Amino acid sequence: MRVSKGTGCVLGGLLGLPEGLAVELVEQEADGSFTVHVVTVSPCGTCCPGCGTASGWVKETVGHTVRHLVVAPVRVTWHKKRLTCGNTACLRGGFVEDVPLAARGGRMSLAGLATAGHLVGDWMVPVSRVAAVLGASWHTVHGGFVSVAETAGIVTGEQVTDPDGQGEAPPAEPVESGCEVEPAARGSGRSVSGPLPPVAVLGLDDQRRGRPRWHRDPATGRSVTDADRWQSVLIDSAGGHGLLGVVEGRSAGPVAAWLLARPALWRAGIGAVTIDMSTTYQAAARVALPDAMIAVDPFHVAQLANRTVGDVRRRATHR
Repeated sequence: MRVSKGTGCVLGGLLGLPEGLAVELVEQEADGSFTVHVVTVSPCGTCCPGCGTASGWVKETVGHTVRHLVVAPVRVTWHKKRLTCGNTACLRGGFVEDVPLAARGGRMSLAGLATAGHLVGDWMVPVSRVAAVLGASWHTVHGGFVSVAETAGIVTGEQVTDPDGQGEAPPAEPVESGCEVEPAARGSGRSVSGPLPPVAVLGLDDQRRGRPRWHRDPATGRSVTDADRWQSVLIDSAGGHGLLGVVEGRSAGPVAAWLLARPALWRAGIGAVTIDMSTTYQAAARVALPDAMIAVDPFHVAQLANRTVGDVRRRATHR
């Protein structure tokens, strides 16, 4: 274990700065970001690159500002003090210092949970990978993601705010087609509250998150699914709005129901839907977005072509 006694050097190492720099001042900007002011502490930094002579003559001071990002696992040891209440009338004789660093009995700080939640929700880092880096459990990191999502206004259910201010959008009517549209009241989808941003190209894909969960129905004795291991994600493929919504499972019905619950004007602006050669998402797009063009990403097209060439080669070789 390496310990640095200089406060500036300790902060520099925590921020991932190279040796020879020490933190002099940290200030918070109006947008919430931080600016770290550092100075040179290495003797080699003041040596002339031409002859190697150390110089103590300063002509002027210039500032060089660079972008910097820090995401590193850190442990915080809080040395609490147990205090005694000086009020003789108080029934509580002693107490412990209390600062909102972590939940009572929690093993991760609130700030750490928020950062882990942003890594999963904003940067789409798998929960298992974040948990492995932090040394935490999968459920702890996922709980941080859920907390961040709720704070950002991502709610469970299919309630949609009407952009015209006329209340919630009416439930979508079933459509007769190859896939059965399930009612939106099941609460299997999530989306950002309020009107969604305009989307020209919609992306449909699936992702695996955690394990399936079941419970046994006491009346029938059969197992009932609580949560599917698969989720369908809807993203803005052409713009910068990222994740638009999440639907439980990866069947066509819930995905089509999620789309049909959006305002008609918003759905009319979608000109294309990108999928990964999935007939399930193709059926959902045909139901909810009949006028949109369906496009397949080049990776899966090339993958299918290479697989076909390999199958033909093996079939011709073994004859």
